[in-house]
Amino acid sequence: MFSVSHSKTLHLKLPSETSSLLSGYFMVNCVPGCCGLDAYDFDPIYVSHAIAKHGKEWVEQTLAELQQIKVEIDTLPDDWGVDSSEMNACWSKKEAQDLFDLLAGVVTQGLGVGAVRPDQSHQRHGPA
Repeated sequence: MFSVSHSKTLHLKLPSETSSLLSGYFMVNCVPGCCGLDAYDFDPIYVSHAIAKHGKEWVEQTLAELQQIKVEIDTLPDDWGVDSSEMNACWSKKEAQDLFDLLAGVVTQGLGVGAVRPDQSHQRHGPA
């Protein structure tokens, strides 16, 4: 793997609900401090688990936060990079756009799947 140098970097601070969704539901393989993005499994079923615990409105708020992040990234000049200490990752603008497009799509898909009953889940159920 190689490091890409960018003239400027957006240091992304994840909004509250987005951070909770990522750490409480998608972080199933490891922790970002150890594995970076490999700590996460972006499967829409985890969104269903979040709906079961927090309700659809909470997940819709998270989707709105993700869409706001996408707008913020889209407005960056092309030579900028993006990093997130919470996710232990850094990206080119294009990579960040792709990641947050993927996340918004996964959350949208999970909203369409609907809630599972909490007793149907074998994964973590979110933040305590």
